[in-house]
Amino acid sequence: MKTVFFAMTAGGGLLLLLLCPSAAAEGARAGLSLTAQVLLPSLFPFMVLTDMLTGSPLPGTERRTVSFFLGFSGGYPTGTRLICGLYSAGRISRTEAEWRLGWCSNCGIGFLFGTVSAGLLGRPALGLPLLFVQALSALCCALLLRPPRCTPSPVSVPAAAGEGLSAAVFRAAKSMAGVGGGVIFISALLSAAESLLPPLPPLVSALLRGACELSLGARAAAALPECEVLLSSVCAFGGLCVHLQCLGFISAAGLSPRRYFAGKTLQALLAGFFAFVLRFCW
Repeated sequence: MKTVFFAMTAGGGLLLLLLCPSAAAEGARAGLSLTAQVLLPSLFPFMVLTDMLTGSPLPGTERRTVSFFLGFSGGYPTGTRLICGLYSAGRISRTEAEWRLGWCSNCGIGFLFGTVSAGLLGRPALGLPLLFVQALSALCCALLLRPPRCTPSPVSVPAAAGEGLSAAVFRAAKSMAGVGGGVIFISALLSAAESLLPPLPPLVSALLRGACELSLGARAAAALPECEVLLSSVCAFGGLCVHLQCLGFISAAGLSPRRYFAGKTLQALLAGFFAFVLRFCW
């Protein structure tokens, strides 16, 4: 069934590109421009530094705290990768791993401060309130999704990525290539699909783009008035492109993605609500 679905999806995307080559090419150029002008200069330095932080020796802190903060420091899909690695190494149970998948994979600090607040909005001071909303909504998800009798035990995070600056730059460049490629690909498909539809309202277009790809959704949401609520929801949800990256780690570890998707959906709703309540303070 999965093979049939994958084949149908790929065939539909190919047909879309063949029907609307000009719109797809224009979308790909827009995605490339977003990657080169906004994502690369604002996100890549943070990715290098957070890779070094992730691989550095850390004190024996409780695992939930470590995975939560590393998820924010590295951004998507750092939290998911860390959790799946701990489960595969036998350091946490399946119940705990699937629970933490729902709230430890979050939008990165570099994206919130560099790309969204400074790059897209031109308001660097907005990064801290956006981060607060993301953290608060994630912690609420942890409480609401917590299974019974889930008692984690402390363990230190393995220092697998501490070979030095050159290794961190290489891994960050590889991750950046994946992010940029996803943005360009999704942007091409979205532009081709939108060319076949009647003009969409800006809010609907922003929601559609945010559901598909985080950076495209953030750019569309940032162009709207009173954009903080929608931006918070888009950043908390992550988008299809991020979910596909996370699903690769989840399926490789043999875990169920149900709690992951439940957590991201719930977090998007909570982040929008908290941003709506706090918008008068911004």
